[in-house]
Amino acid sequence: MKIDPSKVAVIVNWPQPKSVTEVRSFLGVVQYWRKFISNFSLIAAPLHALTGLNKVFQWGGKQQKAFNTLKEKISTTPVLALPDLQRPFEIQMDASDYAMGALLIQHGKPICYHFETFNYAVVNYPTYDKELYALIQSVKKWKHFLMGKKIVIHTDHQPLQYLHSQTKLQQSRHYRWMGFLQQFHLVIRYKKGIHNKVADMLSRPIINASTILKHNSVLHETYIEQYAQDIDFKDVYATLSQGKRIEELDYHIRDRLLYHYGKLCIPQTKKVKII
Repeated sequence: MKIDPSKVAVIVNWPQPKSVTEVRSFLGVVQYWRKFISNFSLIAAPLHALTGLNKVFQWGGKQQKAFNTLKEKISTTPVLALPDLQRPFEIQMDASDYAMGALLIQHGKPICYHFETFNYAVVNYPTYDKELYALIQSVKKWKHFLMGKKIVIHTDHQPLQYLHSQTKLQQSRHYRWMGFLQQFHLVIRYKKGIHNKVADMLSRPIINASTILKHNSVLHETYIEQYAQDIDFKDVYATLSQGKRIEELDYHIRDRLLYHYGKLCIPQTKKVKII
C-alpha cells in the first residue's frame, strides 16, 4: 500500500491558502492520506485552528510550517503494508506523561499508527495505569484485526508482563479493562525503550506548555493569578492584558499565559515548587 504519485504531485504543488475556504479545501484533500502519516493530527493542528467558527484568518509561521510539513510528509511517507488476516499481529506501544503512541506491525512492516493525547483524568493516572490504558486504547483501535488471533504486545513498561498473573486488582477501572482484554489472545513482552523507538516517539509529541497546563486547570489558573503579584511580570502582564504591545521585550500572551521569546514565564512563587 502506497500513495499514488500522481495524487502526491497535486499536493506537493498546492499553493499557499489565502482564505479559510482554501485551508478547508487543502485539509479535505490531505485527510485522505492521514493513515500514512504518524502524528497527523498534531502536525495539522495549526491549520485546523484557522477553520473554527468566528476565527479571523491569519496565516503565520506555524501555519506555514504545518502546510510545508504535510506536503513533505505526503511525498516522503513510508510505505504501509497490507494486513494479512490469516497471520498474527504485533503492537508496539508506549505512554508518556501526557500522551500515548502505538504501531500495528505484521511481518516486521508497519500497518498503521495510532496517537492520542490524554485527557485530564488520564494525565493524573499513575505510570502503570497510563501504560495499561495505552494497551487498552491500542487494542480497541485495531480490534477488528485482532479478534481471534494471537497478538504480541511490545512494551517498555516491565510490570505489564505480569498483567495476566495478577491476583488482586486495585481499581474499578482495572476490572473493566481486564474484562475487555479477556476477549483477546495477548502475549505481552518487555522491550527496552531504546528498542521501542517508534512507539516512544509517538507518545512524546512536541506540545506547547499551554496545552499541557490545560489538562491541569488549577495550575493554569494559579499561574494567571500569580502574574498580577509577581515582581518580574506584573507590569508586563498588565500592559499586554490591556491590548498594548511591548515589541522591544518580545513578550506575548497566549491562552492567558505569559511568554518571553516563546518560553513560558513561571511566577516566582511557583518556581520552587516546580523545581
